[in-house]
Amino acid sequence: MPSLQVDTAEGSRTPPLPQIHKLSQRLPPAVAEELAAAYRAGAHTTELAPRFRLSHGSVLRLLAEQGVTMRRQGLSEGDAQTAMRMYEAEGLSLSEIGTRFGVWPQTVRRALIKAGVKMRPKGGSRSRKHG
Repeated sequence: MPSLQVDTAEGSRTPPLPQIHKLSQRLPPAVAEELAAAYRAGAHTTELAPRFRLSHGSVLRLLAEQGVTMRRQGLSEGDAQTAMRMYEAEGLSLSEIGTRFGVWPQTVRRALIKAGVKMRPKGGSRSRKHG
């Protein structure tokens, strides 16, 4: 049996408002359009999720619903080389590198492994060079 809310103005009981789970019904169309425009202007999905307070999956779903053509996901060859230097020489974490490129840490990890980089143990120490 659903819980009831008390309408204090009249003292009567009314059923609670239903929670809307469907994303397209929760967000005004203008928000979805703004998100799509930001992505088309070059923003990464990993930036848009926190900006719009949505999960990454919701951002991807909204972009698809808006008919947005997705950019490649991953690192270019040049970015992978830069990521390799950041990881090996500068000691940055996968997460830190991912943040700089607007991709997930796992994307960075795949690119580094493909480039032949030996991965540090998870949570292992790293030596950063300070300049």
